[in-house]
Amino acid sequence: MDHLQTLFAPAERKEASVVFSVQNPGVMPHTTQLQIFQRSFSTRGPGRGTGTYSIKLFGEHYLKGKVWFSSSEEEGTTFFLSLPIAGPGCDDAIAENG
Repeated sequence: MDHLQTLFAPAERKEASVVFSVQNPGVMPHTTQLQIFQRSFSTRGPGRGTGTYSIKLFGEHYLKGKVWFSSSEEEGTTFFLSLPIAGPGCDDAIAENG
């Protein structure tokens, strides 16, 4: 099972948002970076490739957040999902659970 890598998935509050991230030490090739959010794009063969497209669509269109990534030799690859904190009582719920 030497193909498995460690995955980190922290979340933190930043101003009026919560930012979730998923990070691994691998670097994404530039050609992949250009296509990563395209529908049906996959580096793993046909019949796959809905994950990053779906999270971008759902996160930005329906949840009114933002989805992006960074990838470098020094930092590896990190995907981010920032969601707004909105509605009555959100600050109290975060304080109690946070």
